[in-house]
Amino acid sequence: IMGCCPLSGSEDRADEAREHLISQNSAESHESVNCDGQEETIVQLKSTISEFEKLVEELKTEKQTLLTRLSEMSSVKPTHGDPNGADLSDPNRPDKLVEQFSELYDNQWTDSFQVLCERLGLSDEDAIQILLKIMMTVYDLCRQQVECQNKKLCRALSAFTGIEKIGDSLQSLVGSDVYIACQDYIAECIRVCWLMCINLPSMYISAETEEVFNPDLYTSYTKSGTKMSYVVWPALFQCENGPKLKKGIAQGTN
Repeated sequence: IMGCCPLSGSEDRADEAREHLISQNSAESHESVNCDGQEETIVQLKSTISEFEKLVEELKTEKQTLLTRLSEMSSVKPTHGDPNGADLSDPNRPDKLVEQFSELYDNQWTDSFQVLCERLGLSDEDAIQILLKIMMTVYDLCRQQVECQNKKLCRALSAFTGIEKIGDSLQSLVGSDVYIACQDYIAECIRVCWLMCINLPSMYISAETEEVFNPDLYTSYTKSGTKMSYVVWPALFQCENGPKLKKGIAQGTN
């Protein structure tokens, strides 16, 4: 009996070693799982921090933009009670923007119209409607952006966070071929519309089609008539519901 004791003790120690090994392996396995979970958490936290850093930069930029606009508003020179008066030192005052608006039609619009008709084979009316759609879309996006900045709610526009996004919006609207063919026109539309929209008050354009041709709002394109067929170029107003600054252009018919 005494001779069996060492063997029994060895078996006990072997069992203890086996249990310790199993416990150690289990702990290592659990630790490995914890490490994997911690690594995943760290990655998520880094991503969140990156998003917040990006948001901070956007807010800093937005703050600077608002401060700049506030400074511009504070520096507007008095016009001696004339509501139509303007700071003559401003190269982008309303009367100058009317000139730029007209030059946009005379130059970039005409060039893009020829490209659309000759290179892409569009009909005159189709080309006209595309160019009008581009102009009105750019104006609407610029106006939304300015109104959003004024309300300090720029981030509410999930699909549009700045004028640099207008190109992307237009490309999806008119297609790559038209977008490439009209790049100069689009760039000038953005520039002029942005300046018109940040004017105080914002200048307004309208391309509403009426049944009767209104010579007070439109001049004839290539055909005159008592009825309106379609709008070629929008009319320009000092502000929404304000006085007309420049007639639009429309195709007449009878």
